[in-house]
Amino acid sequence: PHGAIRALVYIERAGQGSAGASTTDGLSSYRSEQSSKGTKAKTISMLQTSGLGIIAMSAGKLDQAGLAAFKDRLNAAGVDCSNWGCGGAKSVEHLYWETYQQRGCIITGTGKETKRVTRLLKIWLVAEIFGVDHALFSRMQFMHDGQTVERKQVPLRKLSWINVPLDDFADGAPAFSVEDCIYTEHWKAGCRKTLEERLGLPVSWQTQYLVEDSEVYRYSVEDNVKSDGYPGLNTMYCIHEVTFRVRDPEHAALNVIGLPQGQEFATAEGDFNFNRQQDEEGLPIGTQLNIWTWQRSSESAPK
Repeated sequence: PHGAIRALVYIERAGQGSAGASTTDGLSSYRSEQSSKGTKAKTISMLQTSGLGIIAMSAGKLDQAGLAAFKDRLNAAGVDCSNWGCGGAKSVEHLYWETYQQRGCIITGTGKETKRVTRLLKIWLVAEIFGVDHALFSRMQFMHDGQTVERKQVPLRKLSWINVPLDDFADGAPAFSVEDCIYTEHWKAGCRKTLEERLGLPVSWQTQYLVEDSEVYRYSVEDNVKSDGYPGLNTMYCIHEVTFRVRDPEHAALNVIGLPQGQEFATAEGDFNFNRQQDEEGLPIGTQLNIWTWQRSSESAPK
C-alpha cells in the first residue's frame, strides 16, 4: 500500500553502480549478471509512493496504431531511434507515453525542425544536518525496463500540458517558453504533487514540516539541447526551480526521509515491483525505484 515502509536490500559494486536489490519480505527482487566481486550489501528503508498512478501503463497497452504513426514521424524527421531503450536511453514507447499519456511534453515542428518541448519543475529540498545545509538527490534509479541509471537528480516533475490538442501546436510558438505558460499546469500547483508522488509526503505533512524559500526561486530555458534520454531528438527544457526548507530536521516525523542524520532511503513509485520485470507485459512505463541521498548544498543550487 502507498505510504507503507519496508526495508530494501541492494548490492552495490564499488565505482560501478548497483548489481541488484531485493525487499526483505521477499515480495520482489532484482538480479543482474554482474560478478559479485567488489560488492557490498546495504539495507535502507523504502517508502511506497503513489507515483503517477493510473497514468502508468505497460508498453503493450499503448495505442499501437498511434505508436506506429509516431515512429514514422520520428523517422521522417531523421531521428535515429535504433539505439533507444538501452544504455540509459529511453524507448520510443516511453516517449509516446510521455507525450500522449503523461502529457509531459509536446513534439513540435516537422522534418529537421522537429523538437521536443518539456516544462520541468525541480524541487530543492534543503535540511540542516550537523549544522550544514544539505540537499536531497536521487543518486540511482531502477527503471521499469530493467535499466539502472546513476545520476544526481533532485525531485522533479514534468508539468502536464492541458487544454490544448497536442497535434495542433504551431512550430516554435513563443508561448511555450514564457515563465507562466498557459498551456501547462501552473508550476505552483505542481510543487505539492511532486513531493507527494515522488517522495510519498502527504500535503498535510508538507504543510507542517516544510516551508518554501521564495527568495531563491529560479526560472530558466535551455533550448536546442541534445537529450540524453532520447538521443538525436532536439529538446527545449523550460525549468522552474523551487526550494523548500525543512523546519525542524530533529523531529521524529522526518525519519521517513532519512533525517536527522541524513541517511539514505528509497522510494518505489506506483506499481514498481522487481519481479514483474520478468512478466510478459513488464512493469508499467512511469514506475521506478529511487535511492535518495543527502549531499551538501553546492553551487548548483538556486540562489
